[in-house]
Amino acid sequence: MSNGVGRNDHLYTVYSKRQDIFDHLCLKMLYSLKRLTLDVLNNQMYKSAGTPLKCVSPANVNPLLEEVHAGSSGEQEGGRKLYQKLLDLGYYWPTMEADAVNYARKCYLCQIYGNAIHAPAVQLHSIITPWPFHTWGFDLIGPINPLFKGYAWILATTECFTKWVEAISLKNAIGPAVANFIKENIICRTSKRGPTKATLFSLVYGTEAILSVDILVPSASLALNAEFDNDTLRILKFEVLEEKRDRAKKNLSVYQRRLSRAYDKLVKKRGFEEGDLVLRAT
Repeated sequence: MSNGVGRNDHLYTVYSKRQDIFDHLCLKMLYSLKRLTLDVLNNQMYKSAGTPLKCVSPANVNPLLEEVHAGSSGEQEGGRKLYQKLLDLGYYWPTMEADAVNYARKCYLCQIYGNAIHAPAVQLHSIITPWPFHTWGFDLIGPINPLFKGYAWILATTECFTKWVEAISLKNAIGPAVANFIKENIICRTSKRGPTKATLFSLVYGTEAILSVDILVPSASLALNAEFDNDTLRILKFEVLEEKRDRAKKNLSVYQRRLSRAYDKLVKKRGFEEGDLVLRAT
């Protein structure tokens, strides 16, 4: 074939049917191909769409996409914007929109410098914490460079019910250091005192602590204290403690289900198989 049209071109069908148009270089001839109106002008094929769009052969598609996307006039746009820019520049081929989207999606630089995907990949799995100090989460961070006075690790723990956080720095992330952290920051602070069987406040002041608002406006607890001693009052409170815990657990379950439904709407599942190529962020 002459005039730069190859047998594998998507323009070959048009050229073979209207070769006389190319040979005689008619100024304008309209005809339909796959519902698209095309013009032939100066031995070049154009799509009639207000402003004529030059038809691009498959051999020139990738170089054109590379230049418009990342060349001197490129701005690393997304696929839709790349497609619109090609139209504005006056180019056309039948699969231009899909090719632009696929090219931008596979662009190496766009994957490195593009915004990270913040949509969650898996559904939310709630952890039920029925009462304070029941469940703890531990995070070991490190090694940290450069070192500060020999400390290379950070051990942090979060009490999942109250979100209470404790953290220390460690020189070595070994078992005894972690065990000592748990003993000093969790066990000694939350466990019942073995020798005294009482709180430190009651040992110092002879009574349990009350809020300042109870002094300003006496509450029911103070009224009960007038009739019962502290030990009897505690027994009365323990009788309804399990009921309060059950009610709190039910409320927590309802809240977590509602939170999971809202969270799962944003999930964008991503699956990988052995052999797939992924971009590793460092």
